[in-house]
Amino acid sequence: MHPHRVGSRAPVRTVLCMATLVAPRGNPVIRHTYQTLGARGKKRKVALVACMRKFLTILHAMLKHRTYWQEQMHATP
Repeated sequence: MHPHRVGSRAPVRTVLCMATLVAPRGNPVIRHTYQTLGARGKKRKVALVACMRKFLTILHAMLKHRTYWQEQMHATP
């Protein structure tokens, strides 16, 4: 890692962004969030950032509780 980037969150943000770009294709929870926001007229990037946050929240909960992905736990009504 470059010495100027010690402690930087840029690598994490980059990975999260890349994962979120493809998530609506394969993850029904993220797809639903993305489509709902798009239907409300949100711009593509705004919807993707919201999906990034949702993705991060789900990942954090999975780490905290030491669980694997369970779609029914994260599904939105």
